[in-house]
Amino acid sequence: MLEAFVAATRSGELAELVRVLAPDVVLVGDSGGHFPAARRPVTGADKVGKLLLGLFRQAGRYVQPLRARPALVDGSLGLQLETVHPDGRPLRQVIAFTVHGGRITGIFNQLNPEKMARVPALAETDTWPPRW
Repeated sequence: MLEAFVAATRSGELAELVRVLAPDVVLVGDSGGHFPAARRPVTGADKVGKLLLGLFRQAGRYVQPLRARPALVDGSLGLQLETVHPDGRPLRQVIAFTVHGGRITGIFNQLNPEKMARVPALAETDTWPPRW
C-alpha cells in the first residue's frame, strides 16, 4: 500500500492518489506550530489528496532534496522523511498510516521538532522515493 501511495504522490496526479485513499480518509498533522500544517483534521479523498500533492510539490522546491525510508510507526509500516526547510531549519517527520479494505483510511503526520528529537536521523543514502 505504501508503495502505491509513494508512486501516486510522485506522479502528481490527483486521480492516482485518490485511488489509494478511502473516500473518508482523515489526515492529521502535528507541527507544534513550528512548520505549516493543517490546523484541523482534513477529511475526504479529494481534500487530503490535494493537500498531500501540494506538500510534496512544495518539498520538491526546498533547498535540500527530500530523503525517506520506510519506518515502523507504532507497530505499523510508515515513512520517515527529512529535508531542510527554506529558512534553513531541518524538517524531519514521520508519517503513520491506517489501512482498511485495501485503502488508506488515516494519515498521521508528525513533524513537531520537539516530538521528533529522539528519532534517529536519516542517512545520506536514504533517497526519495524510499527503497523498500
